Amino acid sequence: MNANSPITPPTEPFDGHYASITHWRGVAVLMILLSHTALGSASESTYPGQGLIYWLSQFGTYGIDLFVVLSGYCIASHVCQLVQTGQQPLSFLRHRFLRIYPLYWLACALTVLLGLVGLNPFFEEWRQTLPTQAPAVIANFLLIEINSEALPLLPASQALIYGVGMYLLVGLGFWFYRMGCPVHLLVDIGLGLAVIALFQIQFLPLYVLQLWPEFTMGGLLFLALYYQRFSRFHEGLCLTGIAGLAAASWLLANRHMAMLFSFMATFTLMLYYLHRWDHALNDSRVLQPLRWIGIISYSLYLILDPISISLATVFRRQTLSLTAQPAVLQLTLWTGCLLGGWLFSKLCERPLEKWRHSLRPPQGQRDDLIFG
Repeated sequence: MNANSPITPPTEPFDGHYASITHWRGVAVLMILLSHTALGSASESTYPGQGLIYWLSQFGTYGIDLFVVLSGYCIASHVCQLVQTGQQPLSFLRHRFLRIYPLYWLACALTVLLGLVGLNPFFEEWRQTLPTQAPAVIANFLLIEINSEALPLLPASQALIYGVGMYLLVGLGFWFYRMGCPVHLLVDIGLGLAVIALFQIQFLPLYVLQLWPEFTMGGLLFLALYYQRFSRFHEGLCLTGIAGLAAASWLLANRHMAMLFSFMATFTLMLYYLHRWDHALNDSRVLQPLRWIGIISYSLYLILDPISISLATVFRRQTLSLTAQPAVLQLTLWTGCLLGGWLFSKLCERPLEKWRHSLRPPQGQRDDLIFG
């Protein structure tokens, strides 16, 4: 992905701001919420719409893939800002790890607390793995447990493990960039790794590529918008890369994965075309609930399972059955999870974010991202 002639970025290049991405985070986490809390089955309808809700929940796991696409965009934008302000790869890794780990550990602590007071029956099952597999449990706390030997304390940790691996890979690419590797070569390497991921090779070190194609699509989306102002050629290359990954999946992956990547590519290209209406979408009053949910999406994602399990446990103790009053239980799960996510965000995530953003890394050489 290169051009024969050099290009010069404008004085005020694209700053990466895409406000309505927060709304899409809300959509993604709602999809995950639905998949984790929907009751019944597709053929069962004890209250109006239950069968439809359960059917829709089968697609809820795609919310993780949507999150990864959005993350790919945000990480590419973040790296671009670090490059323009002269920061180094260690600044990127510190910023990312301080974003993930402290709140994740607090969510683990909340899960343990709920288990100790008897509201999380799965906590006892997790605790039974401690005597014989303590190293694996510690690795899970550090989000480096990739063998699934120990029962995870938080189901959310699996996607975070992949996230940590991808951040390390991006940090490595950032280091190569600082060592003089051109952007176009790094993009080509990223695309090559995405193609390798389509083969679904069962080789442990390649675990980091599990969600890499979706992450790459998000990164290419940022680059397409970044180069839109001064290089239509490179913009077109980035958009072609997104569509090309989807096309390659039909040749290299199974049908299910091909459909998934095609959906993600369509979603990514839709984000590209919707960017021109970004401010209108962000200011829309109708979409403000999605924006609110998007703001608390990380907190909600982390505590979704412990909160829903605890609520279901309390409900079962009161009614002796989870099938009694299913409509009431369904609304209780949704309301409780959203309320819990908001409280966890307000009490934990916001103070941590304020502290994280107060840190000022040292400055270094400033430059701009150009493909040459």
